[in-house]
Amino acid sequence: MKLLGILTITDTLARILISFGSDAVILTDQRHPTPFGEFQSVKPCDHNLRQAILMAERMIKLADDGDDDREDTGCGILYGMLRDSGYKIKQLAEAEKLKHIAKGWWKKSC
Repeated sequence: MKLLGILTITDTLARILISFGSDAVILTDQRHPTPFGEFQSVKPCDHNLRQAILMAERMIKLADDGDDDREDTGCGILYGMLRDSGYKIKQLAEAEKLKHIAKGWWKKSC
């Protein structure tokens, strides 16, 4: 809710800043505007699934980048485990997302 262009406390508190080194990811309060300017809620479980998918994709990317830059086999083992874990997490989260879609829970805005 905006009042004269100033964010209310609710809108301000609804944003969480998570910092990953030099990267920053802003998570919203799980509300998304409709074409008419209203807000629709996204179920917290759907929001969390979306975040899990994004995190898994980031893990896979980090593993690929790390593997390209590694200088010894120990790092190769680490990045291989990171990549495998990322793919497993993504596969589980995508399967759960399909279940939510089938139940009619998943919103396109998520």
